[in-house]
Amino acid sequence: MIDISIIIPAYNSLTLLQKSLNSIIDQKDIKLEVIVVDDSTNSIIFNYLKKINSNKVKYYKNISKKGAVSNWNYGLSLAKGKYITILHHDELYEDSINQIS
Repeated sequence: MIDISIIIPAYNSLTLLQKSLNSIIDQKDIKLEVIVVDDSTNSIIFNYLKKINSNKVKYYKNISKKGAVSNWNYGLSLAKGKYITILHHDELYEDSINQIS
């Protein structure tokens, strides 16, 4: 069972997304999934996530632009964790394990 689903709505900023992912991806004491819902106009985020190849990260690219709120809701509909949170692509957890557990 997944403890926490972390939704990251992304839009055209790989640098910000990388910081967000780095703040959560290496957590060891918790079962989590990271759901990236991508509303970008390019494939830079897809290409990056394909390279990191983490089984914790699930990627969903919107075929047509959804806009912020619909993109968040789409991510929420995909979550399977006992707890769910949204971490915007320009945010990060500084003391991750204490903030998300």
